[in-house]
Amino acid sequence: MRGTVVQSTGNFYDVLLADGSIIICRLKGKFRLDNKKQTNPIAVGDFVMVEEGPGETDEQKNYIINEILPRNNYIVRSDIHKSAYKHVIASNIDQTVVIASLKQPRTAFGFIDRVLITSEVYGIPAKVIFNKHDLYEEKMMSCCRN
Repeated sequence: MRGTVVQSTGNFYDVLLADGSIIICRLKGKFRLDNKKQTNPIAVGDFVMVEEGPGETDEQKNYIINEILPRNNYIVRSDIHKSAYKHVIASNIDQTVVIASLKQPRTAFGFIDRVLITSEVYGIPAKVIFNKHDLYEEKMMSCCRN
């Protein structure tokens, strides 16, 4: 069965199947042993192949991810514990959207810059949406209209 990883919690992955159902899967051991300089072999957005695992019962089936399909794109950050390793944040991304406010709370421009640069590097279209228009003064808005 083919699916998309929609959530990752510890050693468990929620996988969305084509019929709309979500199943909980574990990762086959061989993926943890691969030395890819990544802290996580699977990220949200990954396309995977799933099979029923051993030890299933009528009440609860066990599913195993047995293949990770190639990624179209992904976003990484450096791992905080292993500087030579990367942590994949998400994969197969269609678009990045940053929702920001200039007031209450103010979104740091540096954060917006980092998201836009990362998106550009990995070939992901990006947009910035500014929220809380009603809190801005007219003179503040005149600089942002163009």
